[in-house]
Amino acid sequence: DAINRMEPIIKTETPPGKMYEVEIDAEPEDFLDWDTPFQSADDLERFAARFDSVNPAIRKRIEDYGYSRQQNNQPMPDGSDLVREVFGGIGSRDAVESSRLMQEAGVRGIKYLDQGSRGAADGTRNYVVFDPNQVEIKRKY
Repeated sequence: DAINRMEPIIKTETPPGKMYEVEIDAEPEDFLDWDTPFQSADDLERFAARFDSVNPAIRKRIEDYGYSRQQNNQPMPDGSDLVREVFGGIGSRDAVESSRLMQEAGVRGIKYLDQGSRGAADGTRNYVVFDPNQVEIKRKY
């Protein structure tokens, strides 16, 4: 009973959030889509071809991965599959280098469905931009 009457020793407060309205100097198609599978092997190959001048070995890894999935009757990969299987995954020691290589290949970042849209498989998206110089803060709320 004495424990029930004690006040908590640690009090936590949730800090107020901040929201920004930004303008991103890139088109939505310049971002790797985390959630949506590539439509076809041709689409995957077009994406892979972006790496020809940056690192041809990455192109081959992307194409080999897509081909392997086709051979195993698996669906076309999405952006999360590529990041995990080709680029080493988020948080890996290769993540910074992978982001740099993607940026050099013209991939401006990653887009993914926000929390409220995930179950619907469509809706609004969040963007991770590799180069902060491509983001201009228009308004702070």
